[in-house]
Amino acid sequence: MTEGKVLSERIWRPGKPIDAEESRYPGFRPGTEEIAAGHVEKDGALAVPSPLTRDRDVAISLRDGIVIYADIYRPAEVTGPLPAILVWSPYGKHDGFLTFEDFPFRAGVPQSRLSGLEKFEGPDPAWWCPRGYAVVQPDARGAYMSEGKLHVWDQQEGRVDRRAALEQRPDRNGRDLLARNRAMVCGCRTAAPPGGDCAVGSDG
Repeated sequence: MTEGKVLSERIWRPGKPIDAEESRYPGFRPGTEEIAAGHVEKDGALAVPSPLTRDRDVAISLRDGIVIYADIYRPAEVTGPLPAILVWSPYGKHDGFLTFEDFPFRAGVPQSRLSGLEKFEGPDPAWWCPRGYAVVQPDARGAYMSEGKLHVWDQQEGRVDRRAALEQRPDRNGRDLLARNRAMVCGCRTAAPPGGDCAVGSDG
């Protein structure tokens, strides 16, 4: 960087193909499914303690017309509005291109403590949904099937976009939380989405 000047030029490179083995993409599967109590998502994972509803690949339009896709979890036995946790990261709303399996000893996080429904470094829907929350797990702009260009360690969607991702949910009650991890701390460090209650970082 030139001393005393801020350079705004960005250098983009193509991402890995979505069908590459290391992408770990399960496919584009819009629809709603019920997850029964006792369901085990993967070998050694924590069994889901109570029934959940999962909406897969829900389209969310951002302010510039870009469409991103989210998986949304909620308690199956609750029909009214819920507070929403928006889990913002680029790694995949499923077992994406970065998981605890990529670290020695799973970075100290036993598989038996997590259900496998969570994003990497994200809150586990199997824990939060029974406590009355919806968990919204989008693929951020440019990740997997979501449109646009992906920013990592930089500003991603602004606060308006993150709020749009929540406001399009008819079953939310307006009490929202933004969960972000280290890849998004730079772009999300200011606060919760406008009108939201708080923001939590997993590290960074």
